[in-house]
Formats: sequence, structure tokens, C-alpha cells
Amino acid sequence: MKKEDKDAMHTMCLLFKALRAQSCKGDYHKALESYQEIIKSGQDYVDAFWGVGFCQYMLGNQDAAETAAKKAIEISPNHFRSLQLMASISIAQEKDELSYEYVIRALSNIPRTVAENSPRLANFTRKVARFIYSGNPDDYVEEMLGLDEEDRIWISWAQEFKKEYETKTQNKSVHTDAE
Repeated sequence: MKKEDKDAMHTMCLLFKALRAQSCKGDYHKALESYQEIIKSGQDYVDAFWGVGFCQYMLGNQDAAETAAKKAIEISPNHFRSLQLMASISIAQEKDELSYEYVIRALSNIPRTVAENSPRLANFTRKVARFIYSGNPDDYVEEMLGLDEEDRIWISWAQEFKKEYETKTQNKSVHTDAE
């Protein structure tokens, strides 16, 4: 096996360990170590920087979270999760205008779902749903192949935030023009 392949496999194993620790156990310290190991190996892997930022955010280290998220965005300007994280950090810092900018960018870069990437798989899942699921087969497809629940909740919040921010700034503009 080539060295590049071994490095890539090692990175993927670390990423898997980090994501598993983070999602299954909520062990952000352990996940942080795995993400940092990927970065120390010299790879500018966007998900590793996002992971460091996310774990730091969950551990309450806002400055470190922001630094890591900005590095991820520097590597990949349209990385949905990093934009999402920066929006959350900006909200916590009560920087509504900056939050709005990150929300707009994140909403413009929502990743395609498995169902969108593979219509055949979505169709197969619908067929399975007809036999095992009493509800709407499309709901089952969305649940099984769509964005995860946390992303759907965040997107819903982001859309509301965007609407409220635009209404608030529009009202300010109307009051300023009237004076």
C-alpha cells in the first residue's frame, strides 16, 4: 500500500473516531484530540478544522472555536458546517449583522442529501417504506436519506433568524427614511 493511501486511511480512521466520540458519547475532549491529530499530521482537512471548532464551541472555548472555524472557511469558503458554526458563534457574541452574513452563506450552501444524490436509492427506500412504514413514504425517505435532524432544526432556525433580521433592518430603514 502506498504511503498516501495509508495516510488517507489513517485520517479517515481518526475522523471516524472523532465523529463517533462526539455524536455517540458527547465526549468532546476525545473528539478534539482526534481532530487535532489530523491537523498535526500536516493535512489541511476542512472537516478536521470544523471538528476542532465544534468541539471547542461545545466545551465553551469561543475564541478557539472561532479560530478553527475561520481556518475551515479559509480552506473551503462554502463549507456548510463551518458557516453554520460561525453563525452560532456570532449569535453567542451578539453580532447580529455578522450572524446574518454567515446564515445567508450557510443557507446558500446546504449540502445535497443522499436522496438528491441518488434518486435510485431514494426510490428504493420509498418502495421499502410502503411495506414497513405506515406513514408517508416520502417522510421515511427524508428521515433515512435526508439531512440529519439537527441540521433540519438549524436550517429552520436560520430561516427564521434571516426573516426576523431582514424585517428588523427594513423597519429601521423605514424609520430613518421617515425622519
